[in-house]
This record gives sequence, C-alpha cells and structure tokens, in this order.
Amino acid sequence: MSIAIKCKKFDYLPKEYKENLISLTSEVIKSPSKYGHGDNGVKTFITNLSDNINGSEITDVNTKC
Repeated sequence: MSIAIKCKKFDYLPKEYKENLISLTSEVIKSPSKYGHGDNGVKTFITNLSDNINGSEITDVNTKC
C-alpha cells in the first residue's frame, strides 16, 4: 500500500499496479466467498476502486484483493 500512498492519485500508479488492481478486484467481486469476503466487502471494494479510478485522492486501495 505504500506505493498508493506515495502516488496520491490512481493515474500516478505504475501501469502494472493499476492493471492488477482492476483485474484482481474484479475477480474478488465476481466470487467474494471464494476469497473469504461477504457482501459488505464487495461494496467496499467497488466503492474504493470507483473512487480511485474517478480521480479521488487515494485514501484506500483494495489490497485485500
């Protein structure tokens, strides 16, 4: 997560990090119970990813994905 804190914005993250964040978050959203998450976790992951992609300052990333 230290990379995300240093970058402040999703656009500033390394390309591979952005791609993995989207891909892995999508995978967990698709099958949350497979990864030990429930509905509330899914909602949080969606909100975090949306905030990150839409230009909000990064306050949290889906590191659990």
